[in-house]
Amino acid sequence: MATFHGRSGAVFIGANQVAEVNEFSVELTAAFADDSNMNDLATTSHADAITSGSGSLSCWWDDTDANGQELLNVGESAVLLLRPEGTGSGLNQLSFTARVTSEGITVRKGEIVSRTFAFQVSGAVTRTAQA
Repeated sequence: MATFHGRSGAVFIGANQVAEVNEFSVELTAAFADDSNMNDLATTSHADAITSGSGSLSCWWDDTDANGQELLNVGESAVLLLRPEGTGSGLNQLSFTARVTSEGITVRKGEIVSRTFAFQVSGAVTRTAQA
C-alpha cells in the first residue's frame, strides 16, 4: 500500500500553482432518490444519484499570487486541479470547476496571516493521472 505525505500536495488553477497552500480538502457525495413503492416490503430501490461536492483551501495570504489566490473570488468560478500525491507524471489529480462560496482572512498577533476559501463543486469531477 502506498502512502503519501501531505507536504507533497498541490493545488493548481489551470497551469498555475496556487501559492502558499497549507491544506485542502474536498468531499464528494451522492444523493439517491428512493423509488421503492408500498409493495416493496423487504427492500428499497433507488434511482440514479445526483452527485455534488464541496471543499476548502487554506494558505498563507499572498496578494502577489495573481494567477492563484487572487483568482479565487467569492461568487466566481475557477477550474481547480487538486493533487494530493504531489506534482509529477502518473500521479493522481482531481479536476473540476469550483464556485467560491466564501473567503476568510485570519490575522493573529505573532502569526502569519492566513486565507481560507470554501467552494462548491459545479459539474463533474474528473480523476486522472497527470501527464
